[in-house]
Amino acid sequence: MPEEKRKAGRPRKYETRSERQKAYHERKKQKMQVLEEEVKKLEKQTMFSSDSLEEILDDGVFNEVYKFSWKKITPSEIALMGVQDLESLVEEFRERIQEKAPFSEILENIVMGTINKNYLAAKENSSLQKIKEVTIQIQENTENLEERMQQQTLLYLMEAELANRERLDGRKVKLDIFESKIDELEKEVKVKKGEIKKKS
Repeated sequence: MPEEKRKAGRPRKYETRSERQKAYHERKKQKMQVLEEEVKKLEKQTMFSSDSLEEILDDGVFNEVYKFSWKKITPSEIALMGVQDLESLVEEFRERIQEKAPFSEILENIVMGTINKNYLAAKENSSLQKIKEVTIQIQENTENLEERMQQQTLLYLMEAELANRERLDGRKVKLDIFESKIDELEKEVKVKKGEIKKKS
């Protein structure tokens, strides 16, 4: 059997196309991991270098987030509400949630507040009054986040209830159509029976 002629050019590193693609993706993944680690290191250096941290904390870390206190509705009450009431409440909740600061801002306040509190506690010349103020702000933001999550959950529950009602209404309409058709067929059968009786 004659020997296969060797193709010109450098020898192939990978036998198949899939092997070549796999190796390429692996190299890309490793490169991304290295870059991510470098970015994290730089972020830590910027965030926690004593000068920059002091600057951030002295400027005041808390964004203005208004208290999100609103309606308390139970799932049982949602189930008993009429469609129009539900629709208007859903609109109100959506508008109110959009008006307020996003979750990320409240979370940022809590995280930065905690860093600030620890930073102040570690400083020798920190006033207890300042630490107390920061603690109160963290607490307010935590309560606000809980309230916000409750309101968002209520909105989801009301939206789910409305969607369920729409499905039920659709089924009811179909049942009504079937029932009216059955009535029509029963009338036709009655008329035909009468005609047959007359003929016989």
